[in-house]
Amino acid sequence: MNRPGSAGYSLVAVLLGIALTSIALVSTGRLIDLGTRRSAGPEIEMQTLAVAEALLEEIVSLPLRDPDDAQLCGTAEPARALYDDVCDFRDFNRAVADGLLVGAAGPAAFAVQVAVTTSALAGFHPQCESPGGRPRCARIEVLVTPPSGRALTLSAHVVDADD
Repeated sequence: MNRPGSAGYSLVAVLLGIALTSIALVSTGRLIDLGTRRSAGPEIEMQTLAVAEALLEEIVSLPLRDPDDAQLCGTAEPARALYDDVCDFRDFNRAVADGLLVGAAGPAAFAVQVAVTTSALAGFHPQCESPGGRPRCARIEVLVTPPSGRALTLSAHVVDADD
């Protein structure tokens, strides 16, 4: 493309080189962006699991009977700080994980719900129903929904040993 006796590149060759370099840079930038977006997914899933496990551990560590009146699933406590038995977490629903999570997404981005069920567990285990017909077991379900919307549910069963 050069004329005899001249040195350098023609304008067409320079423009073609710039175009190819631009295409390569844009493609590489898109791949890096895609990789960065997908790398946050596993971290958020691990944070979701950590929140669910921490709350479930806290609930399971509490007695099934209310220490105030020795009733199984008696009167619920009015404030979170006063929860002293498993059944106080009935219908627990928070937009914040109560300080259980410190991370990139922040605790306010996670929705936490807890359900405690004491009925319909008699067939689960022989100890779940006492001779008086009162339930002695509880099923605890902790549902955590992260910002991505992919909810995680953990569940556990507890048996009241005092009966």
